[in-house]
Amino acid sequence: MHFKALLNLDNIGPDDKGINHVKDDTEITDNLDLLIVPGVVFNQMGYRIGYGGGYFDKFLSRNKQQTISLIYDFQLSNFEPENHDQPVEKLIIATTK
Repeated sequence: MHFKALLNLDNIGPDDKGINHVKDDTEITDNLDLLIVPGVVFNQMGYRIGYGGGYFDKFLSRNKQQTISLIYDFQLSNFEPENHDQPVEKLIIATTK
């Protein structure tokens, strides 16, 4: 997983899997100040269930920047993390009620 600078929204387009990404070859360092981590479900300890593949868990295990996830309250669930799971430091939770 690599991070690229997004300088213009016209530079976004689908890859061969149909996932939008930055088309330019402008790669930036993996030395990030803050990483906003996506996920489907989270527990109160910051562990997450993502979309499969473990890309963020692998990246987080190698890089130690600050992490947050922006989630809705219905994404909270009780589950035990697996050995390879990496938690985010902070959850920002929006209520839907």
